[in-house]
Amino acid sequence: MYNDEKRKAGCFAIAAQMCFFAVFLCATVTPVYCASHEAKDALKEKQQQLDEIYKKLEYSKRKLTETKRQEQSVINKLFIINRDLKQTKGQLSRAQYQIQRNESKIGYLQGSLQEARTRMQTKSAIFSKRINEIYRTGGVNLFGLLLTSDTLADFISRSYFFEKIMGRDMDIVTQIIEEHTKIKQNKQELEGVTVEIKKLAKTIEGKKTYIENLAEEKQKIYKSLEQRKKEYEKNVAELEQSSREIEQWIKKIR
Repeated sequence: MYNDEKRKAGCFAIAAQMCFFAVFLCATVTPVYCASHEAKDALKEKQQQLDEIYKKLEYSKRKLTETKRQEQSVINKLFIINRDLKQTKGQLSRAQYQIQRNESKIGYLQGSLQEARTRMQTKSAIFSKRINEIYRTGGVNLFGLLLTSDTLADFISRSYFFEKIMGRDMDIVTQIIEEHTKIKQNKQELEGVTVEIKKLAKTIEGKKTYIENLAEEKQKIYKSLEQRKKEYEKNVAELEQSSREIEQWIKKIR
């Protein structure tokens, strides 16, 4: 009987030791298991965050490239627009200069025309006065010339000079008329050319205004693209920084 009790006591001690070992094992293994599970969850979450950042980064880089391409396209167009604007301003400046020059010539011709008209009127008045004096009786007073002439030779000489004087006056009047006509024609031609230049200048002015408006519009687009580019560059820099931080964290965990 004593031996039975001794065996029971031994079995009880062994059972107690096993229970203690089981409790100790649970106390040590379970926290390690829990910690490992939480690390995996955190790693998974970080990996998801990293994947999301990669997607955003790819999108931002693509939009940044597209924005830079659009910006360069606008810069090229602005270069062409500014070149055309410079050429148009030059054309307009030359047209305006030609208009001013022609108008100055027209003013000079107008003065010359008035001067020729005045001389023509003066000479015509003198010529008419002589004609009226000579032909007051309806014809040339050759008999009067004959009576006042001492000799026949004197009469012929006086008649000759009379005709010369009349012819000279007539030539002068004719020259003035021709000069007046020529000046008038030149003035009319110059006025016609000036009208055409003014029409051209008006067309050029319209083209200049259109190009200036186009340049202003492209400048606004360029500024908008420049601002957008800076925003994408900022996003890319921030996303790259975030991705590096997460990548470093993942490397430490693994």
